[in-house]
Amino acid sequence: MGFCVWVLRSIRVSVLRNIRRLPRLPRLFGCRGVFRFRNQNHFGHLALEPEVYVMEKRLKLRDDEKILWLVNPSKCANRHLLDYWLQIPELPLNTSVFWRFIGHLVRQASVTGVPKLDRGKYPLGKTLIEWGDRRPILNLTEEDRNRGIEWLDEKGMDVTRPVVAFHCRGSDYDFRKHGKSSRTTNYHQHRNVDVTTYHDAIDFLIDEGFNVIRLKGGEDVPERRHLLQMDRHDCVPEWMDIFVLGSATFLVGSDSGPLNVANAFGTPVLGTNMIPIGNALSFRNRDVSVPRLYRNRFTGKLFSFREILNLDISSFTNSKQYFQKEENEGIQIVPNSADELREAVKDMLEKVQYDRDVDWLPEEGWAKQVEFRRLLQPCHVSYGGQGFIAPSFLKKYENLLGVCRT
Repeated sequence: MGFCVWVLRSIRVSVLRNIRRLPRLPRLFGCRGVFRFRNQNHFGHLALEPEVYVMEKRLKLRDDEKILWLVNPSKCANRHLLDYWLQIPELPLNTSVFWRFIGHLVRQASVTGVPKLDRGKYPLGKTLIEWGDRRPILNLTEEDRNRGIEWLDEKGMDVTRPVVAFHCRGSDYDFRKHGKSSRTTNYHQHRNVDVTTYHDAIDFLIDEGFNVIRLKGGEDVPERRHLLQMDRHDCVPEWMDIFVLGSATFLVGSDSGPLNVANAFGTPVLGTNMIPIGNALSFRNRDVSVPRLYRNRFTGKLFSFREILNLDISSFTNSKQYFQKEENEGIQIVPNSADELREAVKDMLEKVQYDRDVDWLPEEGWAKQVEFRRLLQPCHVSYGGQGFIAPSFLKKYENLLGVCRT
């Protein structure tokens, strides 16, 4: 046994001594380097990162380089979404075992200049703003559309009604997905929401003539007619997630992966309970957002938008940061109420009825949108965003655009 261990260690030392030559290998295949797609097991990352890369290629931001993306299909969050990306010529995905092995070795030689996707050189906001109103990168195939409708018909849904997709991270989302329940060790717990506050909004959509389809991953909702909950059905195919997000009239969701998938297919998104507020505004003008508010625990007053956007908490992405901020400075997060969510859904329904945004808002509503956008700073991810804050939300809290509200 000791001799075998010695042999393996010798081989490893020999490989590491010569590993500096490995980054040159991709050049033999016309690639500047390799990128190990480590976030492929997250649904949202599997949509957003390839989408932005393809946008950069088509906008000529990466015209002089080609990076080989290494993907392991067995670890992908959704293999059917991966199949869509494999059809995009600008995205050099590679699923072979050989290249994944090379990528694993090259990881040891990161100091040699193995190229990585540089979000500093190509800011996300700049790419999405330049992309503007161009066509979405992905388009739902007729095959997926037809078999999706057939699947819904088999489940007893009225397929003549339009579909609204629904997905919210519930309080047990991370526990079921990662097996973690402690809030101090849960990086994303601040993104979870109380699903019961969405019940009125779901009822409103059903009354307006929609089928509501709740995607897998969130908490259950009490059964209703014209509501389908995919978690309650066995053997739901992966392509159903893609069908729902790619064909829906719009998506009602919280800050979670399906928002990015819907965006890749050009589906409008109503983002609710968005946090942090500096990331709440979408870059896509077809989207509407409802951010969470912030309250001073000692005085009970809400912070104005200007006040909170001038604090570092407006960009926090780690749950521990929020817990520490509340404990040390008394800044609490205020989730959206049921009334605010229902009114935001009404705003979104009104918006999707118009082809041009200028027809959607009155002059006063536009003024509030402009005023909120002006409060965003370059340090905020949403700086320069072209999306909208729900008009009903800004009307309700219009004095937060200036001073504190009691």
